Amino acid sequence: MATIEQFRWPLAAGGDVKVMDRSRSNEFGDGARQTVQEGINPFMYEFPCQWSGTANVGNQIIEFLKRHITTPFKIIPPHGELMLVTVKSGSITYRALGHATMSVSFEVKQAVGIYTGLNG
Repeated sequence: MATIEQFRWPLAAGGDVKVMDRSRSNEFGDGARQTVQEGINPFMYEFPCQWSGTANVGNQIIEFLKRHITTPFKIIPPHGELMLVTVKSGSITYRALGHATMSVSFEVKQAVGIYTGLNG
């Protein structure tokens, strides 16, 4: 399984980490309400990432990200623990900052499931 650490990408910090819960509620005729969390992974995380540097490395990063829209990879979110994520579909953008430099932005979402491969 690929990891973002293999490329030693210094990602910019400062984006909001979204913590989304999966719960459902049911309200009964007498006004009582019951709320439960769904499954063994009721909380999911999403967060933006940004990288800036040479265009050569930026193009390699873009190719890596395109391959990992459906295939998870390991990353450490801001103030978090190592987790598996996939690239959020439609979130990869880049901007030329000069002739040989660029900025790449993307969002990742936590991957939950059974994955096989190296170290996974």
